[in-house]
Amino acid sequence: MLLAELRRHAKNDSGTRLNEFGRSLVTAASAAGIKQGFIASLLEITPGAVSRQVNR
Repeated sequence: MLLAELRRHAKNDSGTRLNEFGRSLVTAASAAGIKQGFIASLLEITPGAVSRQVNR
């Protein structure tokens, strides 16, 4: 249930894109050493979306 709430808060209203919180979450998780593939699976986004955010 907690993970579902995290996903809901990390995406825009339509659930198709990361919002500001989601982008910050991805950046912080990556900086903490969490692998990009794992972040993607937790948030149910593509690994490419994670990679794009980390490389910004």
